[in-house]
Amino acid sequence: MMKRGFNGINDYGRLAPMTAFSIVGCIIAFIILVALIVIGVILIRKYLSPSRKALLILNERLAKGEIEPEDYTVKRDLLLPQKKLKK
Repeated sequence: MMKRGFNGINDYGRLAPMTAFSIVGCIIAFIILVALIVIGVILIRKYLSPSRKALLILNERLAKGEIEPEDYTVKRDLLLPQKKLKK
């Protein structure tokens, strides 16, 4: 008869079966957590960057000659985030 000891280790020094399932469960939970983080980063980059798509359209319009270079620079400056200058 095998008795469970402290922390899932039985009297013979072997891990009890429940501990092995706990380790596998932790690994699976870690993999799911990493997958959720990766999916979150992808979605954030996709939906929080509408100015990138607008800039691509603006570049295409300039290449086709639909807008003047002066108009392009004004609109591009509106789309790109402004960097704060350190004084």
